[in-house]
Amino acid sequence: MTIGTDGMFICTFLISFLFTWIGFLLSLCLSNTVAGRCGALSGLGLSIVKWVVIARHNKWGDNIADANSWLWWLLVLCGFLLFVRGSLQYVRVKYEWARLTGQVRRFRLM
Repeated sequence: MTIGTDGMFICTFLISFLFTWIGFLLSLCLSNTVAGRCGALSGLGLSIVKWVVIARHNKWGDNIADANSWLWWLLVLCGFLLFVRGSLQYVRVKYEWARLTGQVRRFRLM
């Protein structure tokens, strides 16, 4: 598995963010780089946050939103943590990869 580029990270992030679960699965299955997989995970996290905000501020979600407000905050927190985890994992692997020598690169990746 290779690292990939920042463009691949952003591309899979946008696909996963815009198309939610289908985009996440498509990005995860079609990408064979660390950047692609971490971008898909980050996009899924912000997509969860997006859908919680949409459901919370629509009329059809008023009954559920008033009764279980802690559930909305829990979903937002989980989505944001997925976003942060995917982004930080990509940055960490990207900078550690530059420090490793050629022989070690083949054995240590994520």
